[in-house]
Amino acid sequence: MRKKIILIGLLLLFVSIFFSGCFFQENSILVRKTNAIPDRYVNISEQQIEQLPHLKEAILANNSIIKTPGDEFNKIYDLLMGDDNILAEYIKYHDEYYSIILGWGD
Repeated sequence: MRKKIILIGLLLLFVSIFFSGCFFQENSILVRKTNAIPDRYVNISEQQIEQLPHLKEAILANNSIIKTPGDEFNKIYDLLMGDDNILAEYIKYHDEYYSIILGWGD
């Protein structure tokens, strides 16, 4: 199980590097629902999601790139950045887990 989580993490890292360089021309987010329970994730409350409408849109769209304004993108980044300065790659919202990839625009 641990090897599977590590492989998924490495795959997500590769995909995020690929997408950030090739597809993201503006700040964007990509969210995908996952059945795996990650070791590290950020809980997102209803109050938080209402303040982040593009994140909510990305969760509902599942697997779509959503262009995100700079101020909201920065809030999402800050939310994902842990106290240990390691960016979380997963979120939990309504008892469901999602991988999240941030794409910085050129």
